[in-house]
Amino acid sequence: MLADVGLGVAGASADARASVVVPIVLGLVAVALDVAARATSGPTGAFGPPSVRQQVPVEWGRMFSAPVTAVLYGARLGIGPLTILSTWLWWAALFAGAWLGVWESVLIGACFGMVRLVVTAAASLRAEGDHVGWFGALRERTSKAWLGLDSAAALFCVAALAILLAGCTSGSDVDVAEGGNPDSASTAAGSGPNDDDQAEDGEGSGGPTTTDPSLVDPDAPTTPPTVTLPDETTSIVTSPDDIEQKPPLSSDELSARLIPDVAGFNRLTDDGADRFLSIDDAAAIQPDPTEELPLLETRGYQGGWTRVFRNDTQDVLVSTVYDFASALEADFYLEDGTITIDGYGGSFFEVESIPDARGFRQDSADEVGPLVTWGITFTRNNQWYLLYLLGDPATATPDILLAAAENQAALATN
Repeated sequence: MLADVGLGVAGASADARASVVVPIVLGLVAVALDVAARATSGPTGAFGPPSVRQQVPVEWGRMFSAPVTAVLYGARLGIGPLTILSTWLWWAALFAGAWLGVWESVLIGACFGMVRLVVTAAASLRAEGDHVGWFGALRERTSKAWLGLDSAAALFCVAALAILLAGCTSGSDVDVAEGGNPDSASTAAGSGPNDDDQAEDGEGSGGPTTTDPSLVDPDAPTTPPTVTLPDETTSIVTSPDDIEQKPPLSSDELSARLIPDVAGFNRLTDDGADRFLSIDDAAAIQPDPTEELPLLETRGYQGGWTRVFRNDTQDVLVSTVYDFASALEADFYLEDGTITIDGYGGSFFEVESIPDARGFRQDSADEVGPLVTWGITFTRNNQWYLLYLLGDPATATPDILLAAAENQAALATN
């Protein structure tokens, strides 16, 4: 392919060859910035590509209907810097396409959308099985994958630049060999006596302009969201204590935050039944880890713990705590979960005995018969708690969960 590019460049006009220089330079600059970012504090550091560095606003789910929210979410995810960018190559491709022409821009945008679609579909397929190990390995290979992409982009740009220079040299040799006047080539390329007048007429019609990346503030404060539940509306009220950054809890401290036993249930000791949750583990629990991981990162996830209990009728009760960077981020994550449950068709109920708690119910079925999930979630300081009971509707009753949740809330408050 590079040979074909070289033949085309060698035979192209001086203007055509010059127009290729800008995309090549943009690519090399993007690679250099990526290397600087990964050598310092990563894509989200000082050298990272400009983006809002946050997921789509959860407030949309409360402001608009589900179809409108889906369209807005998809539209924003389709515009790279409106969420989280991991490479400067996105910006290089954007301005290179704008420089080259309309169809080039369309092709670049289509490639970006197709890659995001394929990656999301692949991750969703893997999410149906036991994918904790797979997802952790994916995270470990991410930095190597970006390094490989930067290396390939650098090699391509260098090769294209070498071919371009070779084409320019070849074109000059042809002019001299045919006895042509070097000045005639300049005149044909648009540098004749009347060029000064043309330049004055075309002043201000240069290449594409860009927005100053320094104007993008990823840490800009957002308006506290309002969550709409059946028959009630609540707002998050912030204070200096809410936004204060808290140090992460140790694994022992997280374990001690959860209730040690539940009346009528046995505490399981199998692998994975009582364990620390890294950010990869927490993301892998969700149906779509690729969406959950950036959300946890945005919320300042610092660690978690989960504990499983089971009774004689095989009903399962799970207690989980997540530690976030601040109380405000824990509250935001509670709102995120409310929207998710509502999207899956869950119904909500009031939990009067636990201040600021949310109760929910979800119905499902397996090969044996119908199943019910009762859940209660709340926050205390910068920790988010979730307790849910899964089992047969005849034996898994909300009273069982409520008693456990009240004990958990009392322990979390002390």
